[in-house]
Amino acid sequence: MNRPVSAKAVHMKKNGSGKSRRNYYIAVAIIAVLAVIFVLAQQEPLLVNGKNGGVSAEQVIARLLPHLKAEPELANSNYETEKPAIELLSAKILAEKVAKEPLVYASAKAGNYEIRYNNLLVFFDYSADKVNGIFIVDSVSVSGAK
Repeated sequence: MNRPVSAKAVHMKKNGSGKSRRNYYIAVAIIAVLAVIFVLAQQEPLLVNGKNGGVSAEQVIARLLPHLKAEPELANSNYETEKPAIELLSAKILAEKVAKEPLVYASAKAGNYEIRYNNLLVFFDYSADKVNGIFIVDSVSVSGAK
């Protein structure tokens, strides 16, 4: 026996049910979120007064300050009162910076932190507790590793 088909049932068959349409939008949203996560995961790590690799900016500065205080050239500098920008130099980031300023970045190594004050640039190896280079903007001098 044939039953009469309602207009609503015909419409659902043509356009799909509301559930399948909703599932489609959910799937698209999930794919978009995964794409964003993938893109963010591909970006180079950057530490700017925050945390990266379990090391905070405060920890980097605390370990760096004794080295800076030991430099006689920095005796009259006001770096201690400034809040520097800190960046972890990956191999990719370092290569880009060396291409732009080869003399300045000659002593920097991948894995170093670049600590940038107003007129002072420092390359610091946190794990070895060693300064690999200091660039003083005023006098345009570079002092190598000790």
